[in-house]
Amino acid sequence: MSQTVTVTGLKELEQTISQLNGKVAKKAVEIAVKSGTKVVLEEAKVRAPLGIVPHKFKEKGAVITVKPGNLRKSLKQRVYRGQRASMGNIQSIIPLDGRAFYGKFQEWGWKTKSGRYIAPQRFLAPAWQAKKEEALDQLGKRLGEEVEKAARESANAR
Repeated sequence: MSQTVTVTGLKELEQTISQLNGKVAKKAVEIAVKSGTKVVLEEAKVRAPLGIVPHKFKEKGAVITVKPGNLRKSLKQRVYRGQRASMGNIQSIIPLDGRAFYGKFQEWGWKTKSGRYIAPQRFLAPAWQAKKEEALDQLGKRLGEEVEKAARESANAR
């Protein structure tokens, strides 16, 4: 699921960012994006379905037993920069891969081998809907703090 958010009305902040060194500005934006994603990540962990029995799957020929709560513990954020980011220069996502690969089945549902459809137990989309305003507020607040800090440091360096 990909969501695009456009924030407007931050002209002064945008001007200040453009006056900073490119590397410093990117770091400030990255820190702000990470803090906004963290708000949604924490909510997704609370909403993630919790199994009641351990389950097994094969990984590189070995049988791995996964305890209930693995999906919650495995939820992390990943930051992509530059060419690796599919949108913009910095992108922060909550991936559903690794040993919690089944999270995507929980989020979107799946069909069994017999063709029966298993309904999803959505947790990422509701977490985004519940926390998007708070995440955007956190992002804006943190971006302001980081830009202010960078501006102070560059002023002191002169």
